[in-house]
Amino acid sequence: MKTRDELTNYLENCNLGTGFRELEEYVINKNNCILCGACVSLCPRIQMEDSTPVLLEYDSECSMCFRYCARTFFPTIDIKNRIFTGNEKKDLSLGMYRSSVSAKCNSEEILEKSQNGGIATTLLIHALECNYIDGALLIDRDENWKPIPVVARTPEEIMECAGTKYAISPSLITYEQAVNKYNLKKLAFVGMPCQILAVRKLQMFPPLSDVYGRFRLIIGLFCSSNFSYDSLKEFVESKFHISISDVKKFDISKGKFIIYLKDDSIHKIDIKELKSLRWSSCINCKDYTAEFADISLGNVGSDDDNFTSVLIRTEPGESLFNDAIAKQKIIVSENIGLSKIKKLSNNKKTRISKLNNLSLESMKAFGLTEKELRVYVSLIMLGNANYSKLEDITKSADDNLKVLLKKLTDRRWIQKTNGNYSPVNPHKVFRNEISLLRKKLESQIKKIESETLKELEELYIKNNFTSFNEKDFLD
Repeated sequence: MKTRDELTNYLENCNLGTGFRELEEYVINKNNCILCGACVSLCPRIQMEDSTPVLLEYDSECSMCFRYCARTFFPTIDIKNRIFTGNEKKDLSLGMYRSSVSAKCNSEEILEKSQNGGIATTLLIHALECNYIDGALLIDRDENWKPIPVVARTPEEIMECAGTKYAISPSLITYEQAVNKYNLKKLAFVGMPCQILAVRKLQMFPPLSDVYGRFRLIIGLFCSSNFSYDSLKEFVESKFHISISDVKKFDISKGKFIIYLKDDSIHKIDIKELKSLRWSSCINCKDYTAEFADISLGNVGSDDDNFTSVLIRTEPGESLFNDAIAKQKIIVSENIGLSKIKKLSNNKKTRISKLNNLSLESMKAFGLTEKELRVYVSLIMLGNANYSKLEDITKSADDNLKVLLKKLTDRRWIQKTNGNYSPVNPHKVFRNEISLLRKKLESQIKKIESETLKELEELYIKNNFTSFNEKDFLD
């Protein structure tokens, strides 16, 4: 799928024969749902119950829930060709971007309430005031920090949503409302890297209206992982013996999770202690810097906590950002530590969970070593990797890795494209290997029956004639 027509045909085709059953089987039941809310927004028969999409009525199999899900097919190359012009820098760690700066807004009011430099809030208000957008899908919160998806249509409503919530939330659940209730034509979205995949699909072919619901600005946030609200609330209240309603602000800085209370006291804890709270699908995500956003924002890379690291990726994002600078709403610094951002991005891209040892043992029946099997499993979890990345992950000597990769390629377990290795679908791999095993076993059985069994039968008859019974030899 390489052309615009193919992508459009995929998104507008209503006769794929897929629906919620497939979404449930391939995404929800496999703990891969990111809780973006796209399926709920697109289909009145789907509802969110206990942070899980559920089907309320019959499934019409229009396939919209499946096609627009952030965790189903995403034509990476095609979408890159449509949002990037070719004038961007290409970086394996950061993705494609036009420029990078450290920035903060000029408004003390925004800085007081926002995260770090207040850039997301400033850009949204600026875009609204200059009529570049007419609304934004954002996340507000209640007094207990529970995320509330909203459609913000005024500067005041945008300000109400300022600040990161650090709890996963269905940000796209209000998309239908923006289209059918408010008739918005120029939407903005601020969210996690994973959510942006669904947003880009919606942008390529808006499914609810030919006029309304078109995304013009997509702002992505750096993300190592996100947390379940219930788990985060329980952790904060039990760990520090406070009510979450007493929290004024959450932040993550220099490896610490920081809790600012309304009485001006501060609690800090190592971010690693929150590992058990992260959302189930986060382990499978490899995008730290929101590589498909127009503008990506985060605090890593800026030495001053009042500044935000900014990766300007697309031409529309660059135009809006430069206009905000020209209007003196944002001040910038070239002092940005890209190496720090790259380090965390690489950590996420190479994050690998361990395969069950029993699964590894059973796979050895295919005649591969544990080292070879682990490389294949690593590629499944990475998606793809170049030689140097595999060398770093496997800690293999150069010659050994070359031999290993050649064997896996020859056996059609992996494939090489443009210098990158990627896994072949395990269903295809296993089907092929089982077929080979079956043929090999059938050949061995024939040989045993025609040669070994015949010889042993003769020996048995000759040496056990006193107890010989011809019925023993009947099948």
